[in-house]
Amino acid sequence: FYSLGCNEHSKYKSSNNESLKLDDLIEFKQNLKKLSNNKKFKTIFFLDPECPMCISYSIYINDIYEKFKNNIDFIIIYPSKLNSMEKIKNFEKKYKLNIPSIVDSNLIITNYLDARITPECFLVDTSFKILYSGLINDWAKDLGKTGPITNKYLEKSIENILSSKKIDIKKTNAIGCIIQKDFY
Repeated sequence: FYSLGCNEHSKYKSSNNESLKLDDLIEFKQNLKKLSNNKKFKTIFFLDPECPMCISYSIYINDIYEKFKNNIDFIIIYPSKLNSMEKIKNFEKKYKLNIPSIVDSNLIITNYLDARITPECFLVDTSFKILYSGLINDWAKDLGKTGPITNKYLEKSIENILSSKKIDIKKTNAIGCIIQKDFY
């Protein structure tokens, strides 16, 4: 996996909480083999190895990946400079996450997509336009409360995109651990 970080002189670091320009993101991602296939839609998962919801959702993430990996690019983003590479590798090994991953240490992609929670997912098109964001499914009803799955938001969105149909629900509110942005 890759570690992304920019120093204070980097043209990718936004100042005053300004959004990165799409051109900057495209240029930045072209340097990453894991994100460089611009012919496929992408599913991006924001995860934290210490978040209990991320641990619980690892099964669903693996299932979705296995089901759609030939048609959609998948990537895991770890939005923090606080997690060690060893902790991330152990998390991926323990929960059998074989999806390409990136440590977004300066929150470049995190801020661009406005990710706020782990786990949170984004389905984006080839230009990084967000098609769906939020919950993977509705298994998590609230923090610490789960129930039967009645809506598979991400899976349904991917199926609709692959069959050239409209996505019915484009955004849900993710439930989980807050991405700490105040350290940056």
